[in-house]
Order: sequence, then structure tokens, then C-alpha cells
Amino acid sequence: MNEPLLDGVRPSWIAFGWFISAAVTAVIIFAFLVLGVFGLFRIDGPDEFIWFAVSIAVGFGVGGYFAGWRAGVHPFLHGIGIGLFSIVVWILANLLSAVVFGGWDWDAIPLVATIFLLALQIVFASLGAWAGANWAHTPPALRAERGSGKGG
Repeated sequence: MNEPLLDGVRPSWIAFGWFISAAVTAVIIFAFLVLGVFGLFRIDGPDEFIWFAVSIAVGFGVGGYFAGWRAGVHPFLHGIGIGLFSIVVWILANLLSAVVFGGWDWDAIPLVATIFLLALQIVFASLGAWAGANWAHTPPALRAERGSGKGG
């Protein structure tokens, strides 16, 4: 089936965007751990959860930006794909951990927090992809004009 809406969606850029998102999020979380914003392997209280959510939002915004910039089309579908790719990774991580650790499961995050964080990933990856696609399609002369403050 050749669906015109999905013609420009590239699974490779979705996966690439997710890996960039995960890497940037990991660097931010590591920086927060070093600074003592939250403890290792646990998040206690709403303040620490907010900083964790901020790191996910920034990381997935950056990953979405790169995916949108490279793909250039369908930024929101690429952003949604990046967020949903997290579910695939979560399932694979649970299956692998069940094999390696003998039935260990990943149930430390409550369902409401999981849904919120997944929605956060989708929204910020989509916004980042939209910004990246717009940057990719803006002519260099117009970018220079906007950056100089002389625009009308």
C-alpha cells in the first residue's frame, strides 16, 4: 500500500533521532547526578521529577531537531515516531533483562508518570523536528536576514 502521507517518513532518521535524544538526555542526567540534583537510581519528590522531565524534554527536542533537519519532511510524524520508538526500546530492554537477569522487570515508574514522560518525548521530539525541518527549508539569505535583526 502506497500511502502518500507516509512517503517521506524515514525509519532510519526516526531511529537516529531517538539515539541522539537518548544520548543528550543521558548527558544531561549525568550532569544532574554530578551536581547532586537527584540521587542515583531513584527520584525522590516532585522537584527531582521536574528536573528529570526537563532533561527528557531537552534531549528529545535536540534529537527531534536533528531528525527533522535531516529528513526535511513530515516533521511531526518523525517526532511521533521518535517518541514511539521509546516503547520499542522499552520492550526490548525488558525482554533482554528477563533473559539475562531471570525475570527482573522494569516497574519502578508509575503508570501515570510513564504516560506523561512518553507524551513529553513525543511533543518535544515533534517540536524539535518541526524546528529542524523549518531550518532545513529556510534559504541561507533569509536565515542571515533574520539573524541580523534587519527583517521586516
